[in-house]
Amino acid sequence: MAKLAPLAADREAVTLRSKSDMTLPHNIPYNPRLEAIALFFGIATITLAAGALSLFPPRLAFLASAVFLSFASLLFLRRMVWRRQLVLSDDSITVPSGFLRLRPADIRYEHIIRVWIHRVLVTSVICVKTPNCKVEIQDIYLPDAATFHNLKRFLESAIQSSRKAN
Repeated sequence: MAKLAPLAADREAVTLRSKSDMTLPHNIPYNPRLEAIALFFGIATITLAAGALSLFPPRLAFLASAVFLSFASLLFLRRMVWRRQLVLSDDSITVPSGFLRLRPADIRYEHIIRVWIHRVLVTSVICVKTPNCKVEIQDIYLPDAATFHNLKRFLESAIQSSRKAN
C-alpha cells in the first residue's frame, strides 16, 4: 500500500484547470476495473455450472463459458500488462481506442462537434464526435463514476470555450 500513496499524490499534483474551474488530473488511468473482470469470470463460472447441472446443453454451456473466460482473461491482461491512460492537455485529449483500447487517438478540443453519454447494458460510454471520427470513453476503464462525470463536464466546457475563442 505504500506504493499507492505516491501515485495518488502525483496524480493530484499534476492537474488541469478548465474554464469552469473544474480540476482533473492530467493523466487519468484508463484500465478495466476489477469488478468488470470479476463479472465476466462469474458469468463464465455460472454458465459452466449450468451445463454441469444440465440446465443447458453441456457443449453450449462449455462454449459460452470459454467465451466469457476469454473476455475476463483479455480484460485482466489489459489491466495488468497493457496499461493505458487518458491524457488531458490544454488543447487536446489523448484517448486509448481500438481493440482493447490499445491505440492512442489524439483529439483536439476545437475539432469536437458533440459529446454525449450512451448507455450500453450496465455501462455508460462518453461518445466524442469529431468531423473525422467518433471516440468512446467507457466507464469500466475509468477509476470511478465521479471521474466519468467530471470528464464529461470537462469535455463539454472545453468545447464551449474553444467555440467562444473562434
